[in-house]
Amino acid sequence: MPAQVKAELDAPRQVLLLQHKVEQLREQGASDDEIYRLRAQTVNPEAAARLAELDREEAAWKNRIAQYQVARQQILQSGDSAAQQQAALQQLQMRQFSAQERPRLTAYEGP
Repeated sequence: MPAQVKAELDAPRQVLLLQHKVEQLREQGASDDEIYRLRAQTVNPEAAARLAELDREEAAWKNRIAQYQVARQQILQSGDSAAQQQAALQQLQMRQFSAQERPRLTAYEGP
């Protein structure tokens, strides 16, 4: 099998291995710089930088979701009527999330 074809077939496994190593490092308390160095050695500096940016975006998203869940819970426990709660939730969603992001919120809403 040609080397290029073999590399292309092996790429998904390499990505999973890298992801597993990153998870292990994070569990051990590794810094973002240590994670970057591992990624840069495994793939390349440009890809490592893109992955670091994705990490930052994911962390920001999780933070926004956590804030939303706290505010949502406060609205639901407010004692207002169901219609008032629904209107307040809708305003909260419109204020904190784009039209493209709002459909994803249902995955984070509990009972």
